[in-house]
Amino acid sequence: MSGNGTMATYDLISDPFGNVYLSGLFWDSALVENIQLDAGAPWVGNTFVSSYQSDGSLNWAVQAGDINANRDLYTKSLALGKCGELFVAGRMKQGASFDNINVSTNGLDDAYFGQIANLVTRSISGNTILCLG
Repeated sequence: MSGNGTMATYDLISDPFGNVYLSGLFWDSALVENIQLDAGAPWVGNTFVSSYQSDGSLNWAVQAGDINANRDLYTKSLALGKCGELFVAGRMKQGASFDNINVSTNGLDDAYFGQIANLVTRSISGNTILCLG
């Protein structure tokens, strides 16, 4: 990963299949392999979450935007559910845009949590239980 502004990572987790998930913050823009992430204005902070295979190759990368140019939207924590769901939690200041969903806050600093579609292809052989039920 590289960027032309500040970049920070906050959490790193892995799944039983060897995939790694990384979350953090970038200002201005960032390049994750061949995926360009753009905050839309100088000195604006957005959050990112990316996934990599065990050999280091990129599975996917997504971003969410701070709609008020406050530089304070970031994903601080990641967690995996029993069936491969990817949950995120972090901080936003006055508002954020997650895909096509805009969220406003009740104060200056609020927390958020949500779920990201985990688009990782898994190869399984033998009798493996992925998710009970």
